[in-house]
Amino acid sequence: MTEQKILANCLIPDMTRNNFLLSVIILFCGCTGPTRLNKIDYSPLYRTHNCNPQFKIYHVSQDSSLFYFTFNNNDLLFKKNESGVFEGVISVNYCLYTSTHKPEIIDSSSIVYRIAYDSVGSGYTGITNFRAFSGNNYFLKITFTDVNRNQANIYSLRVNKTGLQSAQFFELLDAGDQVIISNYVQKNTKIKIVPPPALPGDSLAVRCYFRRFPLAPPPFSDVRLAAFEYTPDKTYYVQRSGLNQMSFEREGFYHLQFDTVTKDGLTIYCFDDDFPVFTKSEQLIEALRYLCTREEYNDLLQKADKKKAIDDFWLTKAGNNERGRKLIRVYYNRSIEANKLFTSYLEGWKTDRGMLYIIFGPPQSVYRDIKYEIWRYSVSEGIPDVQFIFDKVNNPFSENDFELERSINYQNIWYQAVDAWRSGRIVGEY
Repeated sequence: MTEQKILANCLIPDMTRNNFLLSVIILFCGCTGPTRLNKIDYSPLYRTHNCNPQFKIYHVSQDSSLFYFTFNNNDLLFKKNESGVFEGVISVNYCLYTSTHKPEIIDSSSIVYRIAYDSVGSGYTGITNFRAFSGNNYFLKITFTDVNRNQANIYSLRVNKTGLQSAQFFELLDAGDQVIISNYVQKNTKIKIVPPPALPGDSLAVRCYFRRFPLAPPPFSDVRLAAFEYTPDKTYYVQRSGLNQMSFEREGFYHLQFDTVTKDGLTIYCFDDDFPVFTKSEQLIEALRYLCTREEYNDLLQKADKKKAIDDFWLTKAGNNERGRKLIRVYYNRSIEANKLFTSYLEGWKTDRGMLYIIFGPPQSVYRDIKYEIWRYSVSEGIPDVQFIFDKVNNPFSENDFELERSINYQNIWYQAVDAWRSGRIVGEY
């Protein structure tokens, strides 16, 4: 493969370049050979103590694309360099493949970012160009390494360049023209949507879905959820000029299309104002549904002082205040992380993966391919090892939708884990 130099540009939100000391070194490299995605353990991506960036792909033209990544500098390990300056060092290596099976490498490169210690506490966003041609699907494997820790995580992203209505042909910007990496926004927040340059027509249809989806049923449940009704609750049209000042008044998700015959398009999720965190008592109670009996849950909802009711619930299970505070911290931190990791058209904590993440903790190993993920646990004493398989759902609104293969065989281990929580023990605390 011919080695190619890829230009990397840096976007720095909420800071001036003068206040952010960094140098970017472009290296030449090739990938040492294609690795089957299902042979890689992806579990570090689900552990909060790692430096885990978020990624987003954007197609600039018919033959050029880029990926953004963002992370918090607080997650880096800083060491003195040869000049005596404390700095974090990140290496980003990517390989673009035609597929995950018998892959052919289309493009590859590696970039090193050096970040000065005085930038700690600020979000950092980088951008890297790569070569991809329209009309095709690809898979992008990114190795993101905290060099000072010698800790590398591997990410796989689907690159959809099959048509102009692919969501990756749209770019989202905030009021300061900074890139929005995630697809969820707060109500009434002004954003800018940059459509494909070759967008046919002068307007886009906005198909609105104001649905309230149920929580994931237990892993042993044989309940079949109703098929999704694609007919929108409301549709309106926005002119190209109106995309510069878009906002959404109601919670729900919004599917933007210039051709409503197909299901492709850009989806924007609008959740509670404090998403992904939980700040309202009603939210904290709703998240307890995985642990509560129906009677307990209804009783919590009826309490006048809901905050006290929540505290009493945990104190009763824990036996003392210190243990109760720890149970609360772990349970709701996992719920927040589930929102960050697994959100699709509904909040991440309500999904199948979110449910198991909250109850069992981060999986000890994760293997994935195009169509599935496999989670494996050896969670704690008294609870046997278990494996969960999730199938990727063909969902026009999200690439992050996976459904658990449910089985009656999970019934005992589910009740054992729930009983452990209700006895004041944290499941999956490694």
